[in-house]
Amino acid sequence: MNLTTRVQAALISVRAALGFSPSPREAPDHGQSYASGQPHPPSFDPRVGMVAFAKFPWLYAALNAIISDLSQVPRVVRVKGTTETLPGHPVAQLFANPAPGRMTADLWYQQRILYWLLTGNCYTLMVGGAKPVALPLLHPEHVQIEPGPSGGPRSYVFDPGAVRAVYRPEDISHWRRTSWQSDPSSLYGTGVVEPLLQRLQVEHSAVQQSASMAKVGRPTVIITPNDPGTVFQDEARKRIAENYSRMAATGGALVVDHGVNVHAPSWTPRDMEFQELVKEARDAILAVLGVPPTVVGIPGANFATAQMEAAMYWGRLAGIAKMMDTADQRIVDRFDRRMEIVHDLTGVEVFRVARAAKLNNASMMIAFGADPAEAMEAEGLIPPPSLKSPPPAPADPERGGQDALARMLVTPTA
Repeated sequence: MNLTTRVQAALISVRAALGFSPSPREAPDHGQSYASGQPHPPSFDPRVGMVAFAKFPWLYAALNAIISDLSQVPRVVRVKGTTETLPGHPVAQLFANPAPGRMTADLWYQQRILYWLLTGNCYTLMVGGAKPVALPLLHPEHVQIEPGPSGGPRSYVFDPGAVRAVYRPEDISHWRRTSWQSDPSSLYGTGVVEPLLQRLQVEHSAVQQSASMAKVGRPTVIITPNDPGTVFQDEARKRIAENYSRMAATGGALVVDHGVNVHAPSWTPRDMEFQELVKEARDAILAVLGVPPTVVGIPGANFATAQMEAAMYWGRLAGIAKMMDTADQRIVDRFDRRMEIVHDLTGVEVFRVARAAKLNNASMMIAFGADPAEAMEAEGLIPPPSLKSPPPAPADPERGGQDALARMLVTPTA
């Protein structure tokens, strides 16, 4: 790095610290690898992630749990820094009907989460100019990003096959998960299927092989003479097989002329290996998605463990909800920068318990003489306006002198 480059980098750092955005001349230039003039495809095929949702039961169950739980949490539009909700605001009305004629608001919301988790990206087109009137979704499989020289997106190319459209970055709300790459592929997020791919392939192979073996006939029992020197004739074999089959279907006693041994083949080590591979894949899916076993119906946890797992699970969902709200703030800012859209988690049982504990702590501080509003703020709670005391009146020097003189007159001297 030469002296000129160091000076430019220092100037950019100083301007960024002062709150100035870099000018086009000061913006970093990533070279021809970014400014190629062509859309750069993602390194991981989004279709693989989408297809996995329909192929693997435990992945479907875990994602469905996240989507179902989050979709039950109401999203509200409110004034920043307050709890005052505005259901009649144009932003609230837009999110109540984001894709007119295409899908309901609930399905639109669930589809966004599914795209975002499976592929690492969700693209929402803001239609209508400065103040959008619709928010249709673009399928991740058909979207490619053209990188700009500064390292950010220059345009979004949507090509489903029939019509090719190019959109400006300011017209796309791009939910993107974190990325591990350093080339233009870093403009795409990493979905949950990519780190699970090998596990899912192993599970798929095991299930396929097990299904193939299940098609091959295997005897339920093996009946042999008790005496090694005895050989059953064809008629005796047929009679014993018919009698056993009838008994197995209806119950009863099996009577034979000679002593026999009945052996029921058990699971082979190979069969047990298939089960273990599926279990390992299931555990990996739940770990990557942060879903505890109890949420997808796997028993085994006691009440205390289930409560702890629920608290951790909803803590992760709260983080996902916050990322979604932060990304959608771009849409809200087009209408009014004083507003914000948030998930209202106060109705969730886990957070209700936590809020009750905070209120109890605030009550104890109030009992020891603390100001109610200050006690609630100390616990991270928003006090109602009725508890906020007015600012103290400015001191009156003349009145202060009179009070001091009165105290001197009434205080007895030794």
